[in-house]
Amino acid sequence: MNASELTTFLSHHPYLSAAWVVLLVLLIAALVQGMFSSIKRVKPQQAVFLMNQEGSVVVDIRPAADFKKGHIANALSLSKDELLKGETTRLEKHKDAPIILVCDAGHNAQQVAKTLSKAGFKSLYVLSGGLQGWRDAGMPVKG
Repeated sequence: MNASELTTFLSHHPYLSAAWVVLLVLLIAALVQGMFSSIKRVKPQQAVFLMNQEGSVVVDIRPAADFKKGHIANALSLSKDELLKGETTRLEKHKDAPIILVCDAGHNAQQVAKTLSKAGFKSLYVLSGGLQGWRDAGMPVKG
């Protein structure tokens, strides 16, 4: 496709062309935001490395009943609702440590990570796929 054909296509399909431009801008914005965000997504294998080598703290934000049924070893069980309200007292002593947030599938943990980032926590990770992703990767669960 040469420049003349491209110009003709763009002039004959302005809405389609605009939609592609918008999608491209959104994609670039998401990539740039991800590069500079203090919140990173980690796979289970990366989380194990962080726990073993970096001394990260695993924070499970699922309901207490779900935590009791099974959780990552040494994880702290903290209420998602309390953390979203900014109640971070139990985490303050871990403020400088990497924190890995775990929920069922990874979506709620992202919300909590944003709240913790605003509260001054610097090294935040969300476990991709949540505890289900952890199990799917064949990682051990305690409880």
